[in-house]
Amino acid sequence: MACGAFVVGVSELMTAGISDVIARDLGVEVSAVGALIFWHAVAYAVAPPLLLPLVRGTRTRYVLLAAATIFTVSTIVVTFAPDLRTAILARIVQGAASGGVLAIALALAGGSVRAEQRGKALATVLTGLSLALVVGVPIGVLVADAAGWRAAFQGVAILGAGLCLLLLAKPALTDDSREAASDPTSASILIDRGQAMALVVSFIWMSAYSTMFSYAAPLLKRDFSLDGPALSVAIFSFGLACMGGGYSGGILSDATTPHRTVVVGLALNAAAITTLLFLGGGLPMAVAFMAAWGFASWMPVAPIQSIIVSGRGAAGFALGLNNSVIQAGIGAGALLGGALNGTSSSLVATSLLLILLATSVGLALPDNRSRPVPSH
Repeated sequence: MACGAFVVGVSELMTAGISDVIARDLGVEVSAVGALIFWHAVAYAVAPPLLLPLVRGTRTRYVLLAAATIFTVSTIVVTFAPDLRTAILARIVQGAASGGVLAIALALAGGSVRAEQRGKALATVLTGLSLALVVGVPIGVLVADAAGWRAAFQGVAILGAGLCLLLLAKPALTDDSREAASDPTSASILIDRGQAMALVVSFIWMSAYSTMFSYAAPLLKRDFSLDGPALSVAIFSFGLACMGGGYSGGILSDATTPHRTVVVGLALNAAAITTLLFLGGGLPMAVAFMAAWGFASWMPVAPIQSIIVSGRGAAGFALGLNNSVIQAGIGAGALLGGALNGTSSSLVATSLLLILLATSVGLALPDNRSRPVPSH
């Protein structure tokens, strides 16, 4: 499941790091490239709740294989897109397939362990996304600078083909896995108040994150005077810190409470991005900022998932819905960042406001540590 998260994560996250390269090749403004992120996120958010119910009862392996195949084919189409409109259409299909892969992966992780281990289990699956930032995005930036953005997406298509081969070789999943995977398709199951509040936090927090990250490459080039390998180093440090923050958030969630970990993570996030207003240029400062921001940004991921799984509503459906909400936040942040024209002061101010809003909601989240977990 972490392999699937890695592949779809590279496709989603790499675009932000090469947005200026795509813009030059297609002859559009950098802000217009944000549409590739926005519409991908919309499809990522909307498709799973609408399409997965159509395949209820189908073996999980086949559903994942179909999604991975569609993902790979649509990625190939992106590499040959002659204009922005064609690329957007292909990214919509790609986003829909990506959403299916990750929704099933999270449901499997959340339902396969005891409550006291849930934060760590979810963080382990989400490590695939962190690895996408650590490995995939920096390599994608280097490939795009050296051979063009189309070559970078060709690499993603190869990863997608590898995922398909892995699923073909993998033995059929167990009946328990099939049940867990089908649960997020049941859109008629209600969620409780605590889960709903967690979804609000997810949307606002991810909007703040995406407002800045969608235009990270232009920001690093302008504010820190980075380019080429130095830009990849800064993004690598960000991804590495995201991995550490995500895993630490899961461990801290199990050791204390998910609620406290969410609030701590959001508070650290606000503090980290504020430093952008006071830092000078150069690679050391860029690495320090990206590492601090990345670590804090991903701390809330696992505890929010844990709160959702521990609620009274159907855990699988709620996790799938949370995945959709996160993608909606990514799309909203990409649009907002583009509207702000990428100036660092406006991006910081907007992100801080959104994080403060998310923190206020986070303070209202119930502590689900003692709540019984519904059986799956």
